[in-house]
Amino acid sequence: HYSVARFDIVVMLLIFMSWRASLNDRWKDSGFFLILASALKLTPIVLLPLLYILAPKNAQKRLSYGVFVGIVVSVLIPIFTLGISQSTENVKYMLKYHSERGVGIDSTWSGIHMLAKNLNGEKVETALHHVAHHNAELGNSVTFASTIILILGLLAIYYFAWKKRSEKSAVWIPLTMMWIVFASPILSPQFVMWFYPILIIIVIDTLRNRQTSIFTLGLIISLVLMGVARQWLGPLYYDKLLAQEGLKFTLILNLRNLMILVGGVLLVFDGNKRREAF
Repeated sequence: HYSVARFDIVVMLLIFMSWRASLNDRWKDSGFFLILASALKLTPIVLLPLLYILAPKNAQKRLSYGVFVGIVVSVLIPIFTLGISQSTENVKYMLKYHSERGVGIDSTWSGIHMLAKNLNGEKVETALHHVAHHNAELGNSVTFASTIILILGLLAIYYFAWKKRSEKSAVWIPLTMMWIVFASPILSPQFVMWFYPILIIIVIDTLRNRQTSIFTLGLIISLVLMGVARQWLGPLYYDKLLAQEGLKFTLILNLRNLMILVGGVLLVFDGNKRREAF
């Protein structure tokens, strides 16, 4: 858990720097940092269409240059350190690894399923494979359906970002990452840290500028509940969640996942007035 978390801290920092650079019109840096983050964990690549939507027309070339340099760096480093054949094998393994994943035990969909069964006095069968715990009772149909929901949500975010592309808003990148984490069939506890620091900065900026609203207060509450629940479940009581030793563990899992969605909604309503660069 801790070694994986340390790895995700690097991904979080790169996403944070990409977000910060985009708000300050440093589109070359934003594209570069995003590609580096995507080279470590593929998921952040969903932010790339968003950057092209948000970047002004006169900044598209700078963004593309940063993306190109990021791709070159991400390709050359593995080739120089591992060689071409080993790098190719690693890519093949990564694609195979992710194509075989099921529904993660921490995911929103597994949490709902676990709650329904626990309320009925039953336990969900779990399985450990691909170095992670999965819900063994949810098959490919749930993976497929959740992926469709995830994609539709992404398209909706892209659309609204395009509609409001003339407004410099801080919310689109963290909102996209929150949706990915909430809707994905695979949700590991450390993924929350990908967007959590950005949300804290947004809240601090709102309070500093005395722009607090009921939505800000709601966002703060959701952040606190999300953070406490995330830490309480993993690493403190993750074994008890897996063993389903009490309804409270399943309830806390669902609370954490729900707060990701609620936080995203509150972020949209509270973020409409923030246009200035951070």
